[in-house]
Amino acid sequence: MGRRASVGFRSTYVVHLNLVAAALLSFTLAGLPQPAAAANWENCVEAIAKTQHELKQSAAKGPAQPQTQDQSVAAQDSHQPTPSSLAAAGLNEPQTGAAGALNEALNLQAAGDEAGCMKAVDKARSLAGLK
Repeated sequence: MGRRASVGFRSTYVVHLNLVAAALLSFTLAGLPQPAAAANWENCVEAIAKTQHELKQSAAKGPAQPQTQDQSVAAQDSHQPTPSSLAAAGLNEPQTGAAGALNEALNLQAAGDEAGCMKAVDKARSLAGLK
């Protein structure tokens, strides 16, 4: 009977030893580098955040855009919405330039197109004159 108890102890000991080894292996594997897709996602998000920060800093230095002109009669008569008619409707003008390219980058990143996202960030940086 004593012999049987020792066999049971050994098999239980081996099972526990295997569980400990498996746990250590899983913790070791968790520390390995993540797949490239996750790294690309972080790179694109970081690039967007960096570009947004640099755009805000450059905008704080002073306006690089020319002064706006009064709305002309031709603009009132055309079929295109004017800035004042958009404002009256509670809408914003479509984003153009660097802000529009960054918006496109955000949309591409959300869709999972990392290469397109990075191209849009590069376009935004180019339009803003950032290096």
